[in-house]
Amino acid sequence: MNKTDPVFGATLTSENDKDIPPGSTLPIELPAPTNGRPFFWGYEIPEGKKVFLLSQDVVGTSTLKLKFYNSEPAGTPSINVRAFTRQ
Repeated sequence: MNKTDPVFGATLTSENDKDIPPGSTLPIELPAPTNGRPFFWGYEIPEGKKVFLLSQDVVGTSTLKLKFYNSEPAGTPSINVRAFTRQ
């Protein structure tokens, strides 16, 4: 992937996003960089939305799994959450 993050100016090495329905818990998986250099991960949630990061897990050495929970009330639209890694 390797594109520049417009906010941080760092190189994005992977990104993934999901629409999380109200009352649901969903993982977002990201491939870890393979060049052996340290990396940072982050996520974006729309302002004012009640979405929470529940856990993080590294699966082997190749996948980062972030689990989110959308606590918005039933009947509201799904919320898009974007996760990314950057170096």
